[in-house]
Amino acid sequence: MLLLCSDSFKGTLSSARVAELLTQAAQAQFPGCTCLRLPVADGGEGTVEALVEALSGCREFVEVTGPLGSPVQASFGLVHPAESAQGALPAQDAPAASSPLEAVIEMAAASGLPLVEGEKNVLAATTYGTGQLILAALDAGATSITLAVGGSATNDGGMGLLSALGAAFADKDGALLPGCGASLEQVETVDLSGLDPRLWQVDIKVLCDVDNPLLGPEGCARVFSPQKGATLAQVEDLERGMAHYAAKLEEATGRRVQGLPGAGAAGGLAFGCMAGLGAQLVSGIDQVLALIGFEGLAAQADLVVTGEGHLDAQTSHGKVCAGIGAVCQRLQVPCVAIVGGAAIEAPAIAGIDAVVPCVGDVMSLDEALAQSERTFTQAAKRLFGLVALGGRLQSRLDKEV
Repeated sequence: MLLLCSDSFKGTLSSARVAELLTQAAQAQFPGCTCLRLPVADGGEGTVEALVEALSGCREFVEVTGPLGSPVQASFGLVHPAESAQGALPAQDAPAASSPLEAVIEMAAASGLPLVEGEKNVLAATTYGTGQLILAALDAGATSITLAVGGSATNDGGMGLLSALGAAFADKDGALLPGCGASLEQVETVDLSGLDPRLWQVDIKVLCDVDNPLLGPEGCARVFSPQKGATLAQVEDLERGMAHYAAKLEEATGRRVQGLPGAGAAGGLAFGCMAGLGAQLVSGIDQVLALIGFEGLAAQADLVVTGEGHLDAQTSHGKVCAGIGAVCQRLQVPCVAIVGGAAIEAPAIAGIDAVVPCVGDVMSLDEALAQSERTFTQAAKRLFGLVALGGRLQSRLDKEV
């Protein structure tokens, strides 16, 4: 059995389309072979789409508050996590209604940077809409929540999200504050008594593959807020405000988490979820693989084929190829990767036995993107041709022995 589990090639090929092309190439070389297609993602963009398809889930659409206050249409996924190797097979019957129901939310759907292009205002930007997505997931019956936090337009420390969930932040005069970066330094009191009680009945995991703390030179304000439109003066205002807000929130909850690696993810949203909701930060790819029951499926595979758009120094830091390679290495299952391109200095990835780049000719990035399906198809043919050659060579060597 061939297990086909590649990330999407951003801007060109979806994870599902990659799996289709791999299946065609594999069956052309090995007629009748069994190909199990399993869309995956690393916890960033495309995570909801991949998990909904892999686990035969559904998407729910809801109108929420966008990062700058205007309503936006956003969606989240509902899936039944795989309980075994068979649980992730798309051909299975629908799970029983009583089985766990996971809500998969991408905060970028409600509070993402693409929603404010042309009018960036990090002081006013809020994660309120992401909190509304969590409420909608609870209304839909979710028993656990996976929150992917990449691509935010915000730097509010999760204040907006907590406000949407029922928390109240007030200034020294008792006036309620909107959850945004401009409010951080004004927070005098934090009242969490109004938080939706259903939150304490669900497990919340925040997908995070950065190690930035909340504050300091590597914190969210100084590293990420300039990308969201902050001026140098505003960066310092946000840093000072975040330190004040974090102290108030930690005092209210007793959870001291601002110094933890990853607390600064998504403009401090990770901190807000940990301090305010007791959420746990986890690796994106590890959580995705756990939800789809990847290890059980990989243990049954003769060969695992994975891939991603570009193999470089970042690949080993929580990307799809690294996560899948680690499992395959542990299981001693052969694993190969097809990638759009590979940097000259790209390190070897543990568990990946061979890497086949798509781009062979010298061409510009625009040309490579425009011809992505053609070059990927050619790379897939090369890969399975080499696999077949290896099998024939081994057969000849066995006869000689």
